[in-house]
Amino acid sequence: MPRTSTQGVSTYQRLILIDKEGNRVQAVLFGHDIQLHDDTLIQARTYFITNALKPIPTKLRLVDHNYRWIINTRTVIKDVLEDEISFHTTEYSFVPVRSQFVTIPN
Repeated sequence: MPRTSTQGVSTYQRLILIDKEGNRVQAVLFGHDIQLHDDTLIQARTYFITNALKPIPTKLRLVDHNYRWIINTRTVIKDVLEDEISFHTTEYSFVPVRSQFVTIPN
């Protein structure tokens, strides 16, 4: 439910989003973004959400995290099916720079 800020200048809506494991993240929408995203997030669906992570002031924190999602027009929300979810990990193999060069004595 949208609320009016304490200064009465803008409206905002806070959300607590929870995954299957019970991890909770706080999200907030402001002003016209509330109506713009009104039908975007549907309960029990899975989404990739990008470009939303921002630090949260301690006094505004509702969950035990230092960050929240600010969902606005720049936020990308992509509905995905469970079988589409796969996280590929990249493996790195670092070689010390020293081993790449040969020192030639004078």
